[in-house]
Amino acid sequence: MTAEERQEFVAFKEAKQKKEAEAKRKADREAYTALVDETIETVMPRLMNISDEIARRKTEAAEAFRGALEMKAELFGVKDDQRSHTFTNSEGTKR
Repeated sequence: MTAEERQEFVAFKEAKQKKEAEAKRKADREAYTALVDETIETVMPRLMNISDEIARRKTEAAEAFRGALEMKAELFGVKDDQRSHTFTNSEGTKR
């Protein structure tokens, strides 16, 4: 093999390796995208159900404390637009 042939062979080999690396990178990206899509389809419905349940429970809690909030407004002059309240039990162990 002449030096020129050797140089051509090395260049061919490098080009082939580069092309293979690009193909692998593309395949890996496609696999990643498929994995993300599959994971989202599995996880998101559960998270949405949990989120809906939390929203329902927060509404229930707000309704349960409505009387306390009205009394608090009368006693302490709390504004109607106040959006955050903290309630603690007498022992101070639960908020």
